[in-house]
Amino acid sequence: MTRAPGPMFILMVCLAAGGCAASPRPADPARDAGTPTFEQIAGGTYSGIAGEAVRLIDGTYEGPPFTAGAASRLVVTLLREPLARGDLDGDGRDEAVVLLVRNDGGSGLFLHLAVVAARGDTVVNLDTILIGDRVRPESLAVEGGVIRLRALEHAGGDPQCCPTRETIREWTLGGGRLIAGAIRDAE
Repeated sequence: MTRAPGPMFILMVCLAAGGCAASPRPADPARDAGTPTFEQIAGGTYSGIAGEAVRLIDGTYEGPPFTAGAASRLVVTLLREPLARGDLDGDGRDEAVVLLVRNDGGSGLFLHLAVVAARGDTVVNLDTILIGDRVRPESLAVEGGVIRLRALEHAGGDPQCCPTRETIREWTLGGGRLIAGAIRDAE
């Protein structure tokens, strides 16, 4: 019967070979390019959603109850998809554009769009805006410095559950603020 090498044998082989180097971390194109990683985004602090800034933990913020002992509280959730990246401020580094959903404890689900930039190992929320209640995002892109959101929104007569109007909204970033552009029906 052959025995497997013990830990002391493995240590001696490593030392004889010049040391045991840890495996390098896998390349992360976002981090290497100065673009916020999803992990940074999911742990970021965002303003413009509630009265004060909210800090996400693993993509979620859950505030204290609105009233002592009550169940209703502010909950903010980062959507994993869609997520877009592109240079919005002309500095040669891509920013990330993300969507967050705010629920105040009622039936409303308020969609927000946020732009974040990497600054070293932290992520900075440049701006956040409200899109609307129960808007269903379909796609998000950054093209030529313009953010484009394709979504389903409510048309006149639509029940709250079921928006049917397909729209495209656009924004640019100027002076660190989102500037609303065109809103049109999708073709």
